[in-house]
Amino acid sequence: MRIPISLSCADQWCWRGDVRGVYTVKQGYRLQMEGVMNEPFQFTAWRVLWQTKLPPTILNFVWRCGRDVLPTRMALAGRGINVDPLCPLCHSFQETPLHLFKLCSHTCRLWDAISDLPMVCPGDSFAAWLSKVIEGRKEVVVRECLALCWSIWKCRNDLLWSNKTWEPGEVVRRSNALLVEWSMVQTASGITLNDSAVHAVAPTTDNGITIHVDAAVFPNREEGFVSAVVHASDGRFLAARNSPVRSLRDPVLAEAMAIKEALSWAKDCGWQVVAIYSDCQVVCNLLKDTSPSYSYSGCVVSDCIALKRYFVDVSFHFVSRSSNTLAHALARATASRTGSRTWFFAIPDCIQRFLLVN
Repeated sequence: MRIPISLSCADQWCWRGDVRGVYTVKQGYRLQMEGVMNEPFQFTAWRVLWQTKLPPTILNFVWRCGRDVLPTRMALAGRGINVDPLCPLCHSFQETPLHLFKLCSHTCRLWDAISDLPMVCPGDSFAAWLSKVIEGRKEVVVRECLALCWSIWKCRNDLLWSNKTWEPGEVVRRSNALLVEWSMVQTASGITLNDSAVHAVAPTTDNGITIHVDAAVFPNREEGFVSAVVHASDGRFLAARNSPVRSLRDPVLAEAMAIKEALSWAKDCGWQVVAIYSDCQVVCNLLKDTSPSYSYSGCVVSDCIALKRYFVDVSFHFVSRSSNTLAHALARATASRTGSRTWFFAIPDCIQRFLLVN
């Protein structure tokens, strides 16, 4: 049986797909979305969309457009709701997102002010066209496009629910006001936002050691490879170690096992004050999380926490990959060797060039 070894954990049920083995709504949603049939023309610009600095309301609106769940009249009729499927603006064609935002005679001329927009190709859905805009155009064009779409939708709703007259000028005014508002918010916040991942600063480890760990997994190999690079509190290189582990091609499991192997090694060496550095944010979060964890990774993390009792002090820190080059290079080099290897004071050949640079 292909089961990672963790003798301290009894067999139990867990939810596959979640790093803690616990069901969450997020994981359930992802599983459900994986079962949806892939259509020929679909929204594909998710990664770019979530990186766009726009209000959550607008991002949610684009998400609805991309998932084709915007409550247009045709969408409501398709769900069995007794509603006239014709466009409330022109009353000539069925109201789909593509018709409402791009093809309707009351909205198509509004796009003339925005340059460098892609053409609507035969067979395109609105989601497919919007994907082309977000993925292939400059951010200023994307903002103009989304502001206009949102303004069309809001004015369309005012017509339906508040009996307001459809005025193209009001759509343009709202769109321009949104662009000004977004620009002012970005200017006030300094437009250059800090990365959400905060890298750890080396703590003071007087009379202690720091251990940088990493893991490497490969799609064609069932085993993974872990490494640990040890430095004294004054920055001197002390030791290094690498070894293969059974990780079932799971990178999170491999990263957790890298920390466990480093702690076991530190215990055997008699090091009492240890600071562990890993570039795996998920495992670092698991080590700080007190919630139940039933996954393979969670079992290994539990072993890591249990090992802390053998030390005077153990701390875990997240660092960026660029700050973990030694352990990263050593882990990947393990794939070309057999068995484990340990270096004391002698620096492994595969990381010497990084030490010289640093």
